[in-house]
Amino acid sequence: MVQLQDGAIKRMSELKLGDHVASGEGRFSPIIAFLHRELEAQVEYVELTFLVGDKQHTIELTADHRIFLWENSAQVDVAAVDVRIGSKLVLQGENEHPLSGFITGVSKLHLRGAVAPLTYDGTVVVNGVLSSCYAYVRHSISHAAFAPLRLLYSAWPQAVSTLATFDEQQKSYV
Repeated sequence: MVQLQDGAIKRMSELKLGDHVASGEGRFSPIIAFLHRELEAQVEYVELTFLVGDKQHTIELTADHRIFLWENSAQVDVAAVDVRIGSKLVLQGENEHPLSGFITGVSKLHLRGAVAPLTYDGTVVVNGVLSSCYAYVRHSISHAAFAPLRLLYSAWPQAVSTLATFDEQQKSYV
């Protein structure tokens, strides 16, 4: 689940271009494109179970999706498949201060649908967890690679919206 700037909560499959979603540190960032959007495909996910205080939470990500962990007091991004029990997730805290969630379980499952929105900031908070919009390649490299698209969006948002269209199966062309 993702929080929008107006306080509404949406499922990933309900997100639309232009929605302003929580992107970390109390910020909200517009969705400028979808890097992946296949609502009917069967996809392998990694389910991470984590504790915040004494409450258990979960997040599901595709195996190669990048997620942020705390390592030696620094935020680092790793593929979801590389997260281990005992790792500390970076969570969105109140008052813009990030918190941590202690990983207690890692499992694989198959779910229907996969959605990867690209925000202007390159991050999105899902189920309270700070997540990269990118997969396969380190967050900083992917974010740099998409700099021209963000620059175009800054100058001419409608051009990016036109590029980020979907066919009838909801497959992205960006």
